[in-house]
Parts: sequence; structure tokens; C-alpha cells
Amino acid sequence: MPLFTTIELREALNLIPYWFQTARISVGHIKTLRFNFGDHPKQYFILMMPEKEIAIKDKLILYYHGGGWRAGSPELFKANAKVFLEKGYPVIMPSYRRAPKYKYQAIREDLSACLQKVLEILPKFSLAEHKIVLGGMSAGGNLVALLGYDRARLAAIGLSQKMFAGIFLCGAPLDLNGMRDSFPLLDFTGKRKAPMFQQANPINYLQPNEHFPVLFIHGTKDGFVPFDSAYNFIEKFKVNNAALLTEFIINEGSHLDAGSWVYLDQELRKSILSWLQKLD
Repeated sequence: MPLFTTIELREALNLIPYWFQTARISVGHIKTLRFNFGDHPKQYFILMMPEKEIAIKDKLILYYHGGGWRAGSPELFKANAKVFLEKGYPVIMPSYRRAPKYKYQAIREDLSACLQKVLEILPKFSLAEHKIVLGGMSAGGNLVALLGYDRARLAAIGLSQKMFAGIFLCGAPLDLNGMRDSFPLLDFTGKRKAPMFQQANPINYLQPNEHFPVLFIHGTKDGFVPFDSAYNFIEKFKVNNAALLTEFIINEGSHLDAGSWVYLDQELRKSILSWLQKLD
């Protein structure tokens, strides 16, 4: 198994200008509150509230960052949160136990435990009535899709999809069957033929009667998450839920183009914020 294909190497090199651009964004003024939902150092989330002079919206955003299920921390992605905070949305950004030591089953447990803790603390900030908008980039998009669409796991902790107002997915691995057997993927899912691989695959949880809108963002030249593999999820979603779908396809776009809204005030950012405003 090659460490990188040519197109993946191109994407890896794109990380340098991406991080340069995001590092230039001023986030030092953003205050964070940290809450643990387990004993492991990675089992926590941070809550960020809009500045006092900004009117708070009636929804909050639960956003999982990217990093191949193994890298990054919420604190490194405060620039993502800033986009939403400036528009009045409270933002929660979780951490979780990481691959390769921890695979899907442990990470899936963290998704549920985190959500339970989030709901526990919301009344303390007058956010108990706020519906949750799920969002995620890359591996984070995979995780929020698992969180939002696995109804059995929600029911197991006494919850349902009714708490979610919508979900936006940026460069997300949504049908793992079309992904290459890379180390990041298999470190998360285990062997392709093992049951856990399909358990970690969001497309398997879609049902005919989905309840909340989805904004799908993906580049057609994504080198980490092939466009066709992600779009398989959307094609299945469309069969019975087309009215809930908004697509933002980036023609010739790369993986990181799907996250460029963080540092570019361009059409993609405007589309995300417009979609948020239209949620019921």
C-alpha cells in the first residue's frame, strides 16, 4: 500500500498554504470553555459564545474538525468557529480518542458521550432550547454524519434526530466503499471485509424518511475523498429526501477547497451562512 498516491501528495502539499492562510486569522480574543466527557485527555469539547454585542441566534453549531481521525485539536480550529460566532451562532467543537490506537467503536462511543454532555451543560448558558446544526470537515464530516444518521445509537441514549436542525458536510468521507485502503482510513475502520468497516460507513444509516436538511460541499478533484465516493451518499439521499438537499459542488476543486470558507469570504462562505439562515 503506497503511503501517498500522486493526487494525495498534491493534497498534502496544499496543507502548507491552507494552514498559512488560517494562521493569519486573529482568534486570540475568542474565549473558550472546556468540558470533559470522559477520563481520557482527548475526551472533551470547547464551547465558544458570540461577543456580547452580537445577538445570539436560536441555533448552535456542533462542529467536528478534520485530521484523518488522528490529528488536530479543537483549539487549532478556532478560525472555523469565528465565521459562525461573528454571525451569532454559539459553537461547540469536540475532541475524541484518536486512531490508530482507538478505532471506530471507541470513537463512536465518544460521539454519543460528547452529545450527552453537551445537552447537560446547555441549560447553564441559556441554550437548552437551541436546536443543533451539525457540521464537519473531512474526517469530521464522517463523524457528524455517523452522529446524525445512526438513529439506533441515538435511541440507545434516549435521543432522536429531532434535536438536529441540519448538517453541513465539507469534503466528507460519506461512502467508505469508494475510498482507497489508506492507512488513515483503515486505522479508523479496521480491515475492509470486517463488520466494523461498514459500521463506520455513513451511507449505511440513511433511511427513506430523513428529518433535517443537508448541505453537501465537495470538490470534483478531491484527492483525499474521491468525489464519486462521497456523492454516492447524496445519490442515495436524493431518492426520497431530495427536498432536504442543497449541493455546493466545487468544479475542479480540491479537498481543501471545501474548507476554504474559513479564510476566504467568497461564494462558498456566503452559501453556508445563507443555508444556516434558512433553517427552520
